[in-house]
Parts: sequence; C-alpha cells; structure tokens
Amino acid sequence: MRLLALLVLALAAAPFAVRGAAAAQPVATGEPTRAPTMIEITVEELLERTREPGRGLTLIDVRSAQEFAAGHLPGAINIPLDQIGTRAGELPADGDIVFYCQSGTRSRLAIEVLRAMGIDRPLLHFGGGMSAWQAAGQPTEPARE
Repeated sequence: MRLLALLVLALAAAPFAVRGAAAAQPVATGEPTRAPTMIEITVEELLERTREPGRGLTLIDVRSAQEFAAGHLPGAINIPLDQIGTRAGELPADGDIVFYCQSGTRSRLAIEVLRAMGIDRPLLHFGGGMSAWQAAGQPTEPARE
C-alpha cells in the first residue's frame, strides 16, 4: 500500500518536475524565435539613451501619483500600475518606451500586463528605478502643477 501511494505521488508530480539540462532546452515548434521584448537597462544605458537627440524616448513612471509628485525622472509621464491596462492607448506607437518604478517590481508587472494585452514590441525595463537613479546622483523633478 505504501509503495502504491509513493507511485501515485511520483506520477502526479511528473509533469511538474524539471529533469536536468534537457528540461531547459527549447522545444522545437516550427515558429521563428523572436527577439526579447523586455530589455533590462541600467542607469548608464538610460543616460546614454536620453542624450541621443531625436531618439523618441518615452519614460513611464508606474508608481503612485503621490510618489510621482515627490520626484521623478525628468520628462517622465505617470501611469500608475493600477491604470496601465486602461491607459495603454496613451503609449506612443514608435520610439523606445522605458518603464520604471522605485526598485523594479511594479515596472516589471506593468510590462507583463501589457504583454498579456497583446502588446508585442520591445519595451525597456529600468530595473533599478528611482532607487538606482538617486543612488547615482542623478537629478529628479517634481510633478508639474
């Protein structure tokens, strides 16, 4: 009886088990592989992109309106995470879009929400967010009245 119970448990867990390096190999589906659609960038990379004239860079701060008002990256637009789905139409159709928050968690979730909505274009994720920006001594600006 005990052996039967162990066998049932092993069979039930089998679809969820990861078995060695073979489990990490992609499965051939016949579909072409796509370029990554969420690109992580650092403070230095963000600064470089902001210095390129005519690049069409849009900064989206997904923190709350109160956090945004306390200080944000220069030129950023505030679309709080809880509004990202309903305000996705405000995103520009072209150019780079960089999402950030305080540390990177909410901005990553915002990108995942947009992916679930079918937005399939490269989106930049400034994972260090305001914490990294301020630690690097970069300027912030208050909300416009």
